[in-house]
Amino acid sequence: MDGHFTALHTDINPNNVLVSKADSPNPIVKLADLGAIIPSEGFDDFRLHGVEIRAPEIWKGMLPRPPCQMWSVGVTDRRVQEFPLEVNKSAWAIGKIIKLIGSVKRDEDPKYQLEFDLAELFVNQGLIKVGTLEEELAKVNAPEGCVDFIHHLLTIDDKTRPTAEQALQHPWLRNLD
Repeated sequence: MDGHFTALHTDINPNNVLVSKADSPNPIVKLADLGAIIPSEGFDDFRLHGVEIRAPEIWKGMLPRPPCQMWSVGVTDRRVQEFPLEVNKSAWAIGKIIKLIGSVKRDEDPKYQLEFDLAELFVNQGLIKVGTLEEELAKVNAPEGCVDFIHHLLTIDDKTRPTAEQALQHPWLRNLD
């Protein structure tokens, strides 16, 4: 997931993460649904990621790269499911990112402008009923270190989002017993 391979998994979600030896000191995590793997270079259909796990840079029209996988890992347990069926799902998902994490700097590509405009409208009109990431995780009594870890994975700027190796060095993971 850190660019050592020439492919990207485009559907990291709870159904595609397999864990064996979970009770051991060294659990093994594997990704399933390898049909969702695409070449990391030269692929032009960027919207393969589901709206629930799509990283901010994918919404802006960038091609999938390893940082978008770290975003997918960060959102695997908070999937978008409660949007009204009659709304633009992409705009709703962008709006939730804005509410949970903060504003997403967008390129002014007219191809994506409507989705971002709708997202901002949904947020400004109070239609998206979600708090900040910290507020939502506090509702489920997530440990402070876990909140920090998830926030770390959900860095809006893909250039500063941690790699898998960096994420595994997070203090909360290092201190788990």
